[in-house]
Amino acid sequence: MKRICFLTLVTWFIASIVFPYQTVLANGSPKAVFKETSYSFGEVKQGATLVHAFSVVNNGNAPLKIERVRPG
Repeated sequence: MKRICFLTLVTWFIASIVFPYQTVLANGSPKAVFKETSYSFGEVKQGATLVHAFSVVNNGNAPLKIERVRPG
C-alpha cells in the first residue's frame, strides 16, 4: 500500500512539472532579439539630454509584450 501511494505521488509530481511545460511549447513563446544591447554616447556634458532608439524584433511564434523598460 505504501508503495502504491509513493508511486502515485511521484507520478503526480512528474506530471505537474511536465504538462505545463508542454503547454508552453504547444502555444509557442515570444523571443525578443536586439540588434544592439548597449550604446555609448561618448563624452557628454553634465545636464545634457540623450536619446537613443533600440530596435526590437520578435523572432518567436507568440506575441511579445513589453511591459516595463528600465534604464540601466
